[in-house]
Amino acid sequence: ELVEAGATLAGPRPSGPTSMNDSSARYHAAADALWGPRGRGQTLVGRGQTPVGRGWVLPDRAAAREFLAANGIGPDFAVKGLSPSNGEFSPTIDWIHRMLADGTDIYFISNQKCEKIAFVGVFRQPIGRMVELWDAVTGERMAVGTDPIPVIETVTETDPAPTPTSADVVITPPTQPTNPGDEIDTTSYFPPVIKNNNVLIGRGDWLFLYGEGNINYYLANNLATQEELNAYLAAYKALSDACKNAGKKLAIILAPCKEQVYSEYMPTLDVLDQYKKLQRMVDYVNANSDVPISYPINELKALKSYYRVYLKYDTHWNSVGAYMAYQIMMRMLGMPMTSILNLNVLTEPFGWGDLILLANLNLADYTNDILYYVDYKPEIQMLTEEGKEDAQTERGVYHMTSNAAVGGKTVLLGDSYRNAMLNFVYKDFSDVSSTHWKNLATAEVQSLVKNANTILLVYTERNEYQLLADCVTITNLLKQ
Repeated sequence: ELVEAGATLAGPRPSGPTSMNDSSARYHAAADALWGPRGRGQTLVGRGQTPVGRGWVLPDRAAAREFLAANGIGPDFAVKGLSPSNGEFSPTIDWIHRMLADGTDIYFISNQKCEKIAFVGVFRQPIGRMVELWDAVTGERMAVGTDPIPVIETVTETDPAPTPTSADVVITPPTQPTNPGDEIDTTSYFPPVIKNNNVLIGRGDWLFLYGEGNINYYLANNLATQEELNAYLAAYKALSDACKNAGKKLAIILAPCKEQVYSEYMPTLDVLDQYKKLQRMVDYVNANSDVPISYPINELKALKSYYRVYLKYDTHWNSVGAYMAYQIMMRMLGMPMTSILNLNVLTEPFGWGDLILLANLNLADYTNDILYYVDYKPEIQMLTEEGKEDAQTERGVYHMTSNAAVGGKTVLLGDSYRNAMLNFVYKDFSDVSSTHWKNLATAEVQSLVKNANTILLVYTERNEYQLLADCVTITNLLKQ
């Protein structure tokens, strides 16, 4: 009954009843309904993950691993790049994981051979956490930084020894949040106030966009049907396949709206479902294809423990939030990434935003924001730029060249959320053209797309339908 109602049962079929009073026939009938019929003797007919009513039965580790992977959950710890190689789940490496009361995770990792090995340990951990390697014998601690990705990877090397060697990987949560001025009550009732039918007044003088259908994504009253999910998958997969066939690289970012990341500052509203439309859709696409698309809600929530990632009085993310999303694009492209925690980030007070203007509020009352400058690859210099006056508008094309390592032509297409990435993209790509999606209908931009080596698409959550339409347009262009 529990499984039919939606529970997931993991484990092998028991061999038989545990009590002499149990009916063997009834027992095996129930077991057959869950694990499938038995073959000759005690041999079971092989089955993987099996739906039973609304739930699932996972009869062995392989089925459980497959089920978790399909739902976006990887192994707690895995070994990659082991030299000499013994596979991802190698018996050469043994490990155990425990968590302390303060949220610190400790992985004890042991080399089971008396020889030197090198490997990459992949830990299923939230991004933005500090990673240290502790020597289990000497107590020496070595910081190995952080990674802006949903798993933390760190290279570990053990020396030859008469007996197997080991190390502790210690992963700690952030302890020094850098969000001054936001220590406010986020739990009591806070009545929603809407200005000009466009702007919600939030707690602690935060402002949020209400209009343009934005609020529906927050309230989760627009969840996609299965038919719509299939349509999304088909469109994104068609674009991904067209790019592969044309020898082009692709990365897609759907930027969460600010209230999804900073819901604690929203007024009191009835949210219908915490698993919302865009997260569901991107999870569905990722589970059923290799389309390089991300909705970086979890990454942004983790990073906000260190920095603000959106502007308080504006609809957009700031340069820190944009940098996080840009690094996720780099990961999808298979390029090296640099954690923002390893960079110099400059700040200055800031007191402006488009939401102040949309709500007709007094600028003098909204001065408690922070502007960030992420010092990314200062050694890379811009060589030429054209159309700079159009960079922050919906007009024209902004073209940049630099001495970056990656040659070829790169197109950055999307809505205004792409603009905060402009200071980063030319540091990795030597020839970049950036433009608003409204210009995709022009011959100039269509030519740029067809001749691009790399296509980067950055659209905010409320523009998901435009992204869908543009995916179809670009797919058709690449097939010409």
